[in-house]
Amino acid sequence: MRDDTPAPRSFRLLSDAAGARVPVRAWVYEPGVPASAPRPTAEAFAQVEQQARGWARGEVPATQLAAAEWSTHEWLHFLKALPERLSRGQMAALDRAFELTAIGNSEIAHQWLLMAVTNRYEPAYARLAQYLMGVGRRKLIKLLYDELVKTPAGRTRASAIYARARAGYHPIVVRTLDPIVGWGAGRPDEHASPARGPAPD
Repeated sequence: MRDDTPAPRSFRLLSDAAGARVPVRAWVYEPGVPASAPRPTAEAFAQVEQQARGWARGEVPATQLAAAEWSTHEWLHFLKALPERLSRGQMAALDRAFELTAIGNSEIAHQWLLMAVTNRYEPAYARLAQYLMGVGRRKLIKLLYDELVKTPAGRTRASAIYARARAGYHPIVVRTLDPIVGWGAGRPDEHASPARGPAPD
C-alpha cells in the first residue's frame, strides 16, 4: 500500500528546489531503486570484455592479451565473458599463455577448472583432483561436482575424487555433495563423521 505521509520539510524544500529532476518520494518511500538512479559503468570490465571478444574471435592471440595487471575480479570477468564452449586448442592457448591450470588463486582456479570440465580439457584433470581434495569451500567445489556429474565419465571421475576427499570436507559440505555424487547408494559409509574443517560458505 502506498504511503502518502507528507515528506519531511527538508525533503519538501529539496523537492521544491530540484523540481522534477529529483523524485524525492520515489527515493524515500517507494520500493526498489528509482528509474532516475545513475547507472554505474566499469571501464575496466568493459575493456576486459573487449579483450575476451577479440580473443574468442581469433583477432587477438592469447599472448597479446593485456592481462599483466589484471586483478582477480578482472580475470574472473574475462573467463566468464568467454563462450561456454571452447576448443581444446583455445583452452591450451590460454593455458600456455597464463599457466591457468597451475594458478594458485583459488577463485580463478575454480573458474578455469569449471571451464576445463565443461570443455573436457584433460590436461587440467590432475589439477582438478588436487583442487577438490585441497579446497573445502562449498561455493568453490559444489559447481565443479555439479558439472562433473553431467556426463558418465565425469560422474565416474567425481565419485573417485569424492571417495578420497569426503573425509576432509565439513559436514555441511558433505550433506550438500552426497546427493550430487550419489554417495551412500549401496555403499557402506566408512566416513559417516568427516573431519571438521573451516565453516563452508
